[in-house]
Amino acid sequence: MLQEVDPSILTKVYEVQLEEYPKDENECDAFLVTGSKVSAYEDLPWINKLKEFIQSLHANKKKIIGICFGHQLIAEALGGIVIKSNKGWHVGVDSVKVNDEAKIFGIPNDVFNLIYNHQDEVHTLPKNAKLLASSENCPI
Repeated sequence: MLQEVDPSILTKVYEVQLEEYPKDENECDAFLVTGSKVSAYEDLPWINKLKEFIQSLHANKKKIIGICFGHQLIAEALGGIVIKSNKGWHVGVDSVKVNDEAKIFGIPNDVFNLIYNHQDEVHTLPKNAKLLASSENCPI
């Protein structure tokens, strides 16, 4: 999928649920943590190990991108709080509003649409984290 945007982007998949990780953090230029059917706050060995890996990446100033569960897990790993939303499941397409903090990253639009399918949300950002975008149903 990323190669369609930029053919020079190479990807490698690590099955962290099966304890598969890079041999060295310098093996990749950036790390993408994607979605999952479990919750970031679950006390599962593979989740706890992935949180430790994220903490190490962060301490070593590696680039980390989180999508859905990945976003929530990064928040949890770095001291934020993830909870089950009191609004229940959030399923469908929703408009996301970009705030001024995001402008430094060159995001061209003030609003964009995302597909949602989750019932958890980041309740509290980690210390020093910056909110870049939000929606009515998913404030963080």
